[in-house]
Amino acid sequence: GIAMLEKYGHMGWKKPFLIFMMCDETFALNYAGSIPRSVDRGWYMLWVSVLNYLYWVSGALLGGLLGNVIPWNIKGIGFVMTTMFVVIFLEQLMKEKQHITAVIGAISAVLCRILFGADNFLLPTMFLILLLLTLGRKKIERGLE
Repeated sequence: GIAMLEKYGHMGWKKPFLIFMMCDETFALNYAGSIPRSVDRGWYMLWVSVLNYLYWVSGALLGGLLGNVIPWNIKGIGFVMTTMFVVIFLEQLMKEKQHITAVIGAISAVLCRILFGADNFLLPTMFLILLLLTLGRKKIERGLE
């Protein structure tokens, strides 16, 4: 979400809603999406966010209501989710000119995975990424210009 601060910066009354409705898919579409010049960026991002939010809420509701009624075989879902995140990462990597933020994220994840193990590395990774991006924000922004 930190990567969206600049994109959401001039959205006026839409900004709190865009922040509240952020999820992985919304981030990927709003960050890497090619929005035509004839389309208002704020409205595009708001509708992507609203629709994704509604999909999440309705999916969770249906899952809660039908999860015990319909037998689901979710074997392999972990692979699908991992693959989705890899594709989102690669898409953003190809779009950006500078890869410093991707390198920070990847190195932080590997380092925390080694230090904290597979079950406990996610929160330290997120904290380390946040810390490094916050401390290096001005330098990163200069490098992206």
